[in-house]
Amino acid sequence: VVAGLNQAVTEATSGDGSTFAWRVEGWLALLRPESGWHVLNLFAGYPMGTGYARAMGDSVLTTHDIEAGIIPHNYYLSMILRGGLVGLLALVALYVALARTLLRRAPDPVHEGYAACFAAVLVTQTVYYVPYSADTIQGLFLGGAIAWAARLAPVAHESFSHDYRRANDLPQPV
Repeated sequence: VVAGLNQAVTEATSGDGSTFAWRVEGWLALLRPESGWHVLNLFAGYPMGTGYARAMGDSVLTTHDIEAGIIPHNYYLSMILRGGLVGLLALVALYVALARTLLRRAPDPVHEGYAACFAAVLVTQTVYYVPYSADTIQGLFLGGAIAWAARLAPVAHESFSHDYRRANDLPQPV
């Protein structure tokens, strides 16, 4: 099994016809000056709708090809192209803050288990984003992690916290 897996990984990542080599070529093509990339766009990125047209080898991937699904296959590159380094750093900061909150604020073992699961999902997403772009399912997992972290985060103002708790002290039915 291990030998077969090793062979599959080697075939997928080596040679001119491999999917990984094709993806890396596409990533580099998007960052070449002839693709319209400029260093100034590194800060804030390109506006949405500019597409991902690029020249790769003997072919040119046009907007029509992109609409057919040929995207950068790297969420980090997509973030740099769409949001610049500002957007990429904001994404990284979100993931770091979520992971820290999830792993540090759980009040008991049950919450620690859920928080650890969400933190594990966040880590796998950061790896998933290297060869793939984000999709709706990734957004659902990220939203769930944000909601759980918000549940674990302390209330910003302590007096609000006490007033809120008192308002929810309803009489119990007898």
